[in-house]
Amino acid sequence: MSKQQLREILDELLTDLPLTRTVKLRVVPMRGHGACSLSDSERFITISINAQDTATMQQETLIHEYGHAMEYDQTGNHSKLWGECHSKAYTAWTKRHV
Repeated sequence: MSKQQLREILDELLTDLPLTRTVKLRVVPMRGHGACSLSDSERFITISINAQDTATMQQETLIHEYGHAMEYDQTGNHSKLWGECHSKAYTAWTKRHV
């Protein structure tokens, strides 16, 4: 899946479930499927997606990582809130695409 296609999914999630921080998207070869991190300044969140994964895995990983982005936006760290955030992100995506 191209970075542009992933960006379009991310933009849909940001429209449906807005965050207060800027979200940066990286599509790079990496270990694992993806990652989400809050910048040291806490002004932006970076979502990284493995460029070598299949399109389906990249899409699922983006939704998963967006759950973390929502969590970081609300709490500033990894917490039990992730499950609820991931559910909201997945529901928002399925309403548009299923």
